[in-house]
Amino acid sequence: MDECSHQNKETPVNFWRSRLNDVRCRLDQARCAAKAAEDDWRSPTIPSPDGSYAYQRALRAERDALAEYRRVLTVFIDVVLNHRIREQGKSRTGVPNTHTNS
Repeated sequence: MDECSHQNKETPVNFWRSRLNDVRCRLDQARCAAKAAEDDWRSPTIPSPDGSYAYQRALRAERDALAEYRRVLTVFIDVVLNHRIREQGKSRTGVPNTHTNS
């Protein structure tokens, strides 16, 4: 293997660190959206059924983002501490895992 191809190869640790940062950002966005939906729901300017529906959807999105964050965090810990890479598959959100054990 030449030096250039070795430098361009992404390590599993770096891959999962990047994924963890991505899902952390999505979780933060979902939390902000849930907070905004809660504020709208509590305000008298949005009709109750619409505000309640939007708040429920925002909470569901936040819950899903948290589940994905926990899943990726678990994989990242396995890779870093146990040097174990999970089999390729899909997450709960349908995002494929791209690294497998070699």
